[in-house]
Amino acid sequence: LIYNDPGRKNILLIRPLYGLNFLENEIKKYNLISWPWQKTSQRTKTLDIAEQLDQILPLLSREQPVHTQDSDNSIFYWLKKNYLEHFRNNLPSILDNLMKLDQIHQEHGIDLAVWGNSPNEGEKALVVEYLLKKGVTVVGSQHGGNVGTQQIWTDLDVEFLCTHYLSYGFDIGDYKDLYPDNYNSISCSVIPVGSYYEYEKKKSHGNRHSQSTIDLLFPIHFNSSITHGDHRNKPDEYLRYQVTILEILEKLHNLNVVVKPFPKISKKVSAVDERLKRLKHIKVFDNMGLLSCLKQYNVQAVVMEGPSTCLFETIGENLELFLMADPNSPFGNQAYSLLKKRVHCFDKLEDLQEALFQYQ
Repeated sequence: LIYNDPGRKNILLIRPLYGLNFLENEIKKYNLISWPWQKTSQRTKTLDIAEQLDQILPLLSREQPVHTQDSDNSIFYWLKKNYLEHFRNNLPSILDNLMKLDQIHQEHGIDLAVWGNSPNEGEKALVVEYLLKKGVTVVGSQHGGNVGTQQIWTDLDVEFLCTHYLSYGFDIGDYKDLYPDNYNSISCSVIPVGSYYEYEKKKSHGNRHSQSTIDLLFPIHFNSSITHGDHRNKPDEYLRYQVTILEILEKLHNLNVVVKPFPKISKKVSAVDERLKRLKHIKVFDNMGLLSCLKQYNVQAVVMEGPSTCLFETIGENLELFLMADPNSPFGNQAYSLLKKRVHCFDKLEDLQEALFQYQ
């Protein structure tokens, strides 16, 4: 408990909060409970599928899978069987923190829960499902781009695990445009409130101290595993886009070009790490967030290998935007028609190259 006053209502803050981090300092009339409360909790770190297998396989039986057409003997059946075995054997530790939460709720009551990043896996998903089944009001918040503007079918299942959802701007009407036959699967209230990051950015606009001009910025993103979901283009295509854009930027000798990799990104999800070290014309800014870069430098234009939070963070700025469309997660008709009025959008890398050469 951050504050412990029996006369106040209790709010559970489910981390990471992203754009809702300000709540800790702003909410003074309530008891705040921060989750996870154990720094050593084994499920506070999200692992990709390879890391999960590395941790679990050594604990499983050594019976080798048989590669046949019979589904009962396939490697997938073997993994499923042993994952279930691992789950049964470790159920007490898996449910440990959930039981502690149940004790807090039984003794003190949880009046409201807030999350800033969709609780779509692991211990966090269990916590939110528990709260919803107990009838607790759960407020969720959009933490990045894509949601509400692009067709991302997994979002219908995992993005709206709450009773009230705070969006950057979309409402249920936008979901009717995206999913005319499926939007009714969203049972929570969608409330367009904007982004707190944008609110903070507007407040600090007069305090900018531009060190120098960046003619063209490439905030290169990490290349997700195919198990990450369909929030981005296929990993092989995404990499092809990134490599081609880097090759194009190397030819723009008349411009001051900067590549800004995703901050503190692991080499496991950065397929262009070695290529960045070999760049001759392009500067590389490591471990800098996009908002910090926009604040410190006079950025004239931004190129993106696909839609992401970067698009939302730059669309309100006075600069040129060049964007590769994502065939895997297309924009809704209404969103795309508005986007093309503001952003240079491209389906082919050849067209992007021509536009960047003309911009030069």
